[in-house]
Amino acid sequence: MKRLEGSNGDGEVGPVGLPERGKVAIVRALPGLGDTLLAIPAIRAIRRRRPDLSVTVIAHETAMPWWRRYPEYVDRVVAFPGWPGLQERKPDVARVPAFLSMMQEERFDLAVQLHGDGRVVNQVVSLLGARRTAGYYPPADPAVPAGTWLPWRDGLSEIRRGLRLMATVGFPDDDESLEFTVSRDVVAQGGIVRSLFPTVRLQEDRVPVAIIHPGASTVGRRWPIERFARVADGLASQGMRVVITGTAGKRPLAERLMAAMRCSATDLTGRTTLDELAEILRRSAVVVCNDTGVSHLAAALRVPSVVIFTDSEVARWAPLDGRLHKPVSGSAEQVLFQARRVARRTTGDAAA
Repeated sequence: MKRLEGSNGDGEVGPVGLPERGKVAIVRALPGLGDTLLAIPAIRAIRRRRPDLSVTVIAHETAMPWWRRYPEYVDRVVAFPGWPGLQERKPDVARVPAFLSMMQEERFDLAVQLHGDGRVVNQVVSLLGARRTAGYYPPADPAVPAGTWLPWRDGLSEIRRGLRLMATVGFPDDDESLEFTVSRDVVAQGGIVRSLFPTVRLQEDRVPVAIIHPGASTVGRRWPIERFARVADGLASQGMRVVITGTAGKRPLAERLMAAMRCSATDLTGRTTLDELAEILRRSAVVVCNDTGVSHLAAALRVPSVVIFTDSEVARWAPLDGRLHKPVSGSAEQVLFQARRVARRTTGDAAA
């Protein structure tokens, strides 16, 4: 067993030998869009080093469509039935035996725990029947699984954490960029995107549209609506067109936001597909949002953003490009200042 104590040379670090056309399982059963996007650099590292390997992702059911958008890196996506003690979903206990049996029949050469600190999920990895295992374990837990395991450390970017683990098992790569490709059909057909940007060609620069995305998966991560309204009004006063986005379930938030704003806005809450939302973001000047999936989508699309942190770890979840994306945890005035600052780089005087 290798027990790796850190990245500063105080532990044994080396590649895990895999046979030609071997099989790798990745356990990443997290539900969010951002959870998927942030894991792509790590999984891309496998394909770049070993294009012959078959990669299976064990995913949360809600995230399966997102994983299937990356066939160049992921060969198969399998639904995770849940597990007692994992909070991401209520376990479907009746499905667990069949799931484990199916995974064990795959005879994976390597199973990688890319899910979290390992307090519970390492039990799942140990039962997949893989020839070798790798991942993170809680430093306070004396029962480290057999395999190549790193101690979990707080204060580390989720992207870099995944890349560090992959380097440890033999897939080093320093490409930290996120990826998201908008469907060509969405670009060609226009639809709601064309109605919002009727005169914009694909090759033109971003236009002065400010995206306000007030939702988040948990209430604790949602910035007060009244502050979003002040930011929206401030951006509108500088000549920017305000567009509100969100899923259908966040419509009450959008209604409250519209009621609190003085300026007019286009409300697209619940009206866009993921591809349409991405294309709208891609053409916009700035995104103002909570720490949620749209933040990472903006990072993948290289769209300037201000990400508001209220109840999550900045070091772990903030976009890495500090020039283009600004993490903020302060007042509406601070958010507005940063939004104008990053938008100015793409719109010139429009947001000055």
